[in-house]
Amino acid sequence: MTTDQSDVDGPDEFPAVMEQAQRAHRDGDGSTLARAVHRLTVLTDLDTAPVTRAAELGYALYLLSERTVDPGPLPAAQRAYGVALARGDHAQAPLWRTHLGMCLVRESERIHRPEALDEAVPLLRSAALDLPGHLAAHANLGLGLMRQMERTGDVTLLPELLAAARTAGDAALRLPSSRAQILSNTSSALMAAWELTGIRDHLDGAVDAGQAACDLVPAGDPAVPGCTSALARALLSRAIFTGDPTSAAEAARRLRRSLRRVQPDDPDRPIYLNQLAIAGRLTFAATGALAALDEAIRDWGEAVRLLPTGHPDRDAYRVNRAGALRNRFEAVMDTDALDEAVRELEEVVAGDPERPAHLAGLANALHRKGVGTGDPQSLHRAADLLRTAAALIPPERPEHRAHRANLGAVLLASARFGPGIDEAVDVLTQATTGIGPDDPELADTLLNLGAARELRGGPGDLEEAAATYTRLADTQLAPALSRAMAAQNLGHLRVRAADWPNARNALGRAVELLDLVAWAGLDRDDQERLLLQFPALATTAAACALELDDPDGAVEILEQGRGVLYAQALSRWADTDKVRASASDLAERLGAAHDLIEASHRNWRAAVYDRHRAVRERDAILAEIHRTPGLERFLRPPRIGDLRAGLGPGTVAIINVAAHRCDALLVTGTSTHHVPLPNLRSEDITRHAAASIQPTDAGLTETLGWLWDTIAGPVLDRLDQLDPTGHVWWMPTGALSFLPIHAAGHDDTIRSAPHRVVSSYAPTLRSLTAVGTPPVPQWAAVVAPADPHLPRLPDPDSPGLPASLREADEVHRRLGAAAELVSGQHATTARVRDLFADADWVHFAGHATADAARPSDSYLTLHDGPLRVRELLRQPAGVRTARTLAYLSACSTLQGGARLPDENIHIASALQLAGFAHVIATYWPVPDPVAGRAARMIYDGLHTGRPAQAVNAAMRALRDRYRGRPSCWAAYVHVGPDAEVTFPPTG
Repeated sequence: MTTDQSDVDGPDEFPAVMEQAQRAHRDGDGSTLARAVHRLTVLTDLDTAPVTRAAELGYALYLLSERTVDPGPLPAAQRAYGVALARGDHAQAPLWRTHLGMCLVRESERIHRPEALDEAVPLLRSAALDLPGHLAAHANLGLGLMRQMERTGDVTLLPELLAAARTAGDAALRLPSSRAQILSNTSSALMAAWELTGIRDHLDGAVDAGQAACDLVPAGDPAVPGCTSALARALLSRAIFTGDPTSAAEAARRLRRSLRRVQPDDPDRPIYLNQLAIAGRLTFAATGALAALDEAIRDWGEAVRLLPTGHPDRDAYRVNRAGALRNRFEAVMDTDALDEAVRELEEVVAGDPERPAHLAGLANALHRKGVGTGDPQSLHRAADLLRTAAALIPPERPEHRAHRANLGAVLLASARFGPGIDEAVDVLTQATTGIGPDDPELADTLLNLGAARELRGGPGDLEEAAATYTRLADTQLAPALSRAMAAQNLGHLRVRAADWPNARNALGRAVELLDLVAWAGLDRDDQERLLLQFPALATTAAACALELDDPDGAVEILEQGRGVLYAQALSRWADTDKVRASASDLAERLGAAHDLIEASHRNWRAAVYDRHRAVRERDAILAEIHRTPGLERFLRPPRIGDLRAGLGPGTVAIINVAAHRCDALLVTGTSTHHVPLPNLRSEDITRHAAASIQPTDAGLTETLGWLWDTIAGPVLDRLDQLDPTGHVWWMPTGALSFLPIHAAGHDDTIRSAPHRVVSSYAPTLRSLTAVGTPPVPQWAAVVAPADPHLPRLPDPDSPGLPASLREADEVHRRLGAAAELVSGQHATTARVRDLFADADWVHFAGHATADAARPSDSYLTLHDGPLRVRELLRQPAGVRTARTLAYLSACSTLQGGARLPDENIHIASALQLAGFAHVIATYWPVPDPVAGRAARMIYDGLHTGRPAQAVNAAMRALRDRYRGRPSCWAAYVHVGPDAEVTFPPTG
């Protein structure tokens, strides 16, 4: 825009100052721009200024508004443009109208006066009509229509909006920066449409347009942050909708890079920080990375600090930050973070006490505080807030029902501390009235209603609770997690009533859903977190089957409901490979359908149609898979005949522990035998298991005697009649998996498991039948890492040489010159991980640590850090090969998770899944000299027999040597089949 000199009398500094203002805007020099605009205002009397002078002042004021969070320049710009337009028709009038329209659009954004759009859109339409093909006029119209669509929800504006954007884009074919900004606005428009409709094409189009904008804008261009922001918004929405963390990671990467180009006083900087924080929170949700969550909290804090009081986005960012603080509390029980979240939300609510979403956000935080700290006052306050929030919304709106459903949940929590259960039942009953099967609130509301009925326990309440749970379990459109929890709760109700047939059916349904709950496509931490909600499910269901005198059914239930993650890992090379081999498209379609079903319940914007379609698609795909020869049992309970088919000589002894009964199930290749264990009680198991984590000789002596009296004695007496082979695979359940049943006995040879039978362990029956016959091992490796953080005491039998190195050297000599010795600083995580992935025979002599709280984080200590179970499990599907033996001369390599004992997550099982047919491991730490002696004895036995027999013989010899010291001899176990091994070639 240039000054019309014919309207100016005499010398005039206005043109020079105007040029200075425009240059300062281009350079991003906010302070110079502000001084120039101030000077232009002083130089211009709007009552007498020529129309072009008034319009130029309006333009300068508009430029200033784009560089500051101060809203003052916008009304001043509007007055200047209004003066210019009021003084008659002028050739520049259409351009002034589009500029005035943009001032009103910015006012709607910055000053939160949405009705300004009603004035802006007619001006923008008129200007575009008078300026066909004009870049700015049509780009401005598109932006104005987008804001109006966002404000009113009128999606019919979308075609006109996109048409205006296309016209502007055509006009900018030779202007990459301008075209990029138009594509960026198109992305934002499609995002607005997606948020209003849930139509997936809009979301995908938004990502594509945003990507095209970022690809087009030149590096270093001022438009880069804005284009990045639009793309990030689309990527973050896709991450939320699909649950794909890579979209959030890409958004975060782009935002961090572009944020470095944003000036500290840029008015859009808070917007970018908000998006970066959203990406961090999504990353935390996907990976559990606490650092990402803490960074999000800091980014939101800075965004809030940069916004002036009263800015329309400020409270929204504070609410987001409070949500992240609440997440921190839930992750690590950080009560300070939860208190800060409550304070933040209290201030937001105090400033706007009639905003239902803010009231609900505060109620949510108080709900967490009340439950987490046992504070009934927080729950009462949360209930009051939700009552108010619901009252502010018309009853026909879905938000009203959501607030009422949340109120019911709060009242249920409150009733656990005192009265109020009647209101909880009434509110939750009302919230479920008329609710459809595709309503995202259905699952949680029905679960809470069933729990409320149970808690009240009045006449008819338990049957009403059972009916509620049945309704949810039968709702195919509900998430698998909710359906499984409903079936589990229903089963427990039936167990309390000793209604064994219905208890078995309900609990069996929950067991069948576990594969979908812990879907193989989820992150492992998420899988474990979800399975934690089903403690003792399979063992209780199996106990119900035994009440009905069905031992075969009990075995089938245990095989499907225990070791879910173990079975999934096996299926990477078994069932899933069969599906891929028979019909790869079915495998891909099944995964896509399941992902969409679960994602649709994580995001309310997902279209109901998509959810119905995905459920129908999944069921149709499963039916098609089941019609494929050889895949009839895919994701179905294993049949006892199939489980027995791969078993060789010997007996698997499953010890089932339930709250109301304990039993042994003896499974052979031809039959299943039931041995009740009336003297085995769950409370005694818990006590002995806790003591075995850090065992003492006195405590172990007591435990081994108790194990004989309650388990091993009765089982072996029955085995004497059934199985002359004398080999048993112990398969304990629950906390019993922490106890050394193989070493059970008293101080004699008659009442001693090691003298009566050769013992092994097996995670599941399928772990025995899935083991292939390993070829003659060709590559052996011995690993003895030096841990720079743990000083090692020298072996008293070999002064100056650490015991682990001496043991490794001896084993290396036994395995021959062809074996590889990796020791000291060469034993790095990368090197040893490769060895476990490729070598046929590996001996590890060093330290290990079992993490009872997070068993997937149990690790072997190597020179440069830990090698964790989760890393040992990361092998691509299809590369598993049968290999011979892994010997773990390290601490607690058979110790699993205290909260997921039936998942068999420990170092030994990880190596069996990596392909080793045999694993020799330990229950607890063993002194270094004992470890070396045990290795010599076991290797002596390996030359002449089978691994299980070699371990048993060594244990008996160590028992004689360390009489009265079971901590030195009872730790060693064999995991795997009853098969001979061939040593690697020695040269």
